[in-house]
Amino acid sequence: MSDAAQSALNKLNSLGIQSDFQSIPTLAPKMLVNSSNFLPIVTALTELKAITFDYTSKDLSIENRQLHPYGMSSSHGHWYLIGHDTKRDALRVFRLDRISSSVEVTGKSGAFAVPSGFNAEKVLSEQLFEPQATARVKIRQGKGHSLMANAQRISDGDDFTSYEIPYGNRQKFIDILLWHGDDVIVEAPDDLRSEIISILELLVKTHA
Repeated sequence: MSDAAQSALNKLNSLGIQSDFQSIPTLAPKMLVNSSNFLPIVTALTELKAITFDYTSKDLSIENRQLHPYGMSSSHGHWYLIGHDTKRDALRVFRLDRISSSVEVTGKSGAFAVPSGFNAEKVLSEQLFEPQATARVKIRQGKGHSLMANAQRISDGDDFTSYEIPYGNRQKFIDILLWHGDDVIVEAPDDLRSEIISILELLVKTHA
C-alpha cells in the first residue's frame, strides 16, 4: 500500500469510517492504490466541501455529478461514497471504481452539514441489500447459486428452474444478473427485463 493511500485510510479511521479490508487484505492495497480519487474525497469529507465528478452508470452512460459527501463505507472489497446529489436533490450511493474522471473539490469548507444521525454503513446496507422488490428469474440447472440464497422455487424445467428472487438495490441486482450471462433469464417484472435487454443491446452495439 502506498504512503498516500495509508495516510488516507488512517484519516478515514480517525473520522470513525472503518473498512472491511482486514478480512480481505489482498484486495485492500490494490483498490487503494488504483483509486487516485481516494485522497480528494477524504479531503472533502474532512473539510465538508462539495465535489464534482463524472460517473459511469449501469447503462454505461457517463454523467457529471455534484455531491455533498456525507461518508464512505466499504463492502466486499469496494469503497462506496454516500452523499447528497445536489442535481437530483436526493441521497445517492456511488462506487469509487465507477467514477470516470478526477474528483474536483470545490467551494469553501463547511459548505454543508452532515445530517444528524447519518450512518454510512447503515445507508449502504439498506441501499445494496434490503429487499424492495421481487423478480421472477429462470436459472440454468447447476448455475446461479449466489442468486438462490433467498429465492423461492416456482417451477422446474428441463434446463432451467424458475425462482422468485427478492432484491434491494436495483443496480446491484442487474449487475449480478448480467454477470451470470445466459445462465439466467429474467421473466418479470417487465421493466427489469426491458432494462437488461437494453443494456445488452447497447453492449453489443458498443463492442461490435
